Amino acid sequence: MKGWLLSRVPWLLLNFDNPWELPHLEVVADIQFSESVSMYTDEEGRERYLWESNDVVKAVAYDIPIY
Repeated sequence: MKGWLLSRVPWLLLNFDNPWELPHLEVVADIQFSESVSMYTDEEGRERYLWESNDVVKAVAYDIPIY
């Protein structure tokens, strides 16, 4: 069981809310996952790259006040 406490405690702490974190529900960002890059040639003959995302997750901003 050596090292059990160190490997298990951080995950257990994630079950509790941080009372100092204040959510800003008005600040939401789209985070894109599962991306791929495709290459194409534009109308002027230049190589261009297009970044495509398959999954989008909405992330809410949090703030921790510092006094």
